[in-house]
Parts: sequence; structure tokens; C-alpha cells
Amino acid sequence: MTLRDHWLTWASTKARASAPDDDLLRRLRRALTSHLPAPLGPPRGSKTTSRDPLASYLSGDPDAFHDIVEEHAGRLHAWARRKIGNQADDALQEAFLALIEKAPTLEPDTDLGAWLFGAVRYEVLRRQRERYRREPVPLDALPEPSSPEWQLDRVLINERREQVLTALEASPNVLEQEVLFLTFDEDLAPKDIARRLDLTANHVRQLKFRAIKTVRKALGLSS
Repeated sequence: MTLRDHWLTWASTKARASAPDDDLLRRLRRALTSHLPAPLGPPRGSKTTSRDPLASYLSGDPDAFHDIVEEHAGRLHAWARRKIGNQADDALQEAFLALIEKAPTLEPDTDLGAWLFGAVRYEVLRRQRERYRREPVPLDALPEPSSPEWQLDRVLINERREQVLTALEASPNVLEQEVLFLTFDEDLAPKDIARRLDLTANHVRQLKFRAIKTVRKALGLSS
């Protein structure tokens, strides 16, 4: 399992449970209802026998999608709000719209909580990237590439993954997390990560150093 996949499972179980407030649910229902396909099965109000909301939704129960929203919206919104503040509403709406589009292609055993965390994380990442790419990069503050401050052992990361993920999650900047995932999961160089994220290589070096510094501190490796 990659570091990113581990995070998706970990985040969906470790995130603090948070019941969505009525106003949030009303906003989501208003934004999403017009995008839901017409029921293909039982009429509205006629529940299927499936206890799986996704299966019920796909079998034609139009209320089931709102059950999914009510189950997951609270913690997803709380997580997104800690990262991007007032933009969390838009990120959450886009994640559920993605679910409407992709639901027919999902495997029956899909971990819906992890899938939705991935969708929300993508929207948060996209918004942070747009903001971050406009910021200047003071590279004079970075140590030389040969410095021990840049060193992070792949074996140690794998052995202490939960500690690593906890440290990364504490940062509001999801881009730092993503740069580390691309470095250790896909073995990408900074220039390739920059191309993938549509950032400059200097931005990526700064993000990578911040992420490594965070993880080294959490693992007791800081000098």
C-alpha cells in the first residue's frame, strides 16, 4: 500500500466525527439535488432492502444519496475547513458532485469514506495550489541539498507510517503532504513533481523541505 493510500484509509477512520449542521445539509441538498439522475427503480420514499447507501442509490433510491451526504459531510467539511477555511463548502460540493458522476463505476466493496476523503483532498489541494503558486519562494532559507536536514529514510517512513501521517496531517498545507507522497510513492524528482502539480521546481523544493523537516521532527531526527 502506498503512503497516499495509507493516508486515505487512515484519514477516513482517524478524522474527528462531526455531525453536519442543518444549514450545511440544506446548502448541499440545494446544490446537489438538480444533479442527481432520475430514479431508475423504486419511487421516492420507497426504500430498498439494501443496508448499503451507495447500493441503494445505484438501485434507484433517490433518498439514499442524501443519506450518504448526511453520514460523511460533517467530518469532511470539518477537515476541509481546517485546511482552506471558507472555501470548504465549495470543495465539499465538488467532491459529492464527483461521487454522483463516478458512482456507477465504483466497485461494490469501495470504501466510500476513503473515496470521499480522496475527492475532498483533491479539491483542497487544487485550491491551495492556486493560492500557493502566486507566492514568492525565498530559496535563500533552504540548506544545501547535501545537508542532513534533507535526509529521510524510506524504510523508516514505512516502519513508522502512522507517526509520519499524523505529523503531515498537522500541517494546514496539503501540498507538503502531496509532494512527499509523490517523492516516496512514485520516486519523482522535484522537476517531475513540479510538472505534475503545475508548480515551479523552486516551489516544490520548498514544499519538500518543509515536509521533510516536519517528519524528521516527528521521528526525533532533528538536530
